[in-house]
Amino acid sequence: MRKFLLLALVAATVGTASATAQSYSGTWSLDPKRSVLEDGVDPVSLTGVVLDTAVTIRVTVRRPDSEHSYSLRFDGTPGVETVGSDRYTRTVERDQGALVFRTQFVRGFDKGTVAYRERWTLSNDGRTLSIYTTFPGGRDLLRVFARKDQP
Repeated sequence: MRKFLLLALVAATVGTASATAQSYSGTWSLDPKRSVLEDGVDPVSLTGVVLDTAVTIRVTVRRPDSEHSYSLRFDGTPGVETVGSDRYTRTVERDQGALVFRTQFVRGFDKGTVAYRERWTLSNDGRTLSIYTTFPGGRDLLRVFARKDQP
């Protein structure tokens, strides 16, 4: 049932994405009521600040107790970010109006590795950012963010 609900939400949300180039720049606040998150995980207050240019994208993730940022080039150059002892290697590309991030995450404590993919889409009015994350083994998430500032 959860998988069906997730697919329905993705179809409804991604279906509203525009194929034209929109800027993802802005300040975004997680809307847990419209998101499909991991079972048993309480949604945290999560804010994203995005600066999207023709050449790069800079993402700042703010939680109540922490903040970190990363920047990526749209030319396919991998970006590496270290958060504590964890390491993220990411690439990003534009795909029919969406942004596609590919990430390899290496946990610092045991060197376990997980590769996952995020597809970011904007609603036609630019007020909603949907991030559909696909993990190995069919574990998918949908995080929906509302714009906090004017486009």
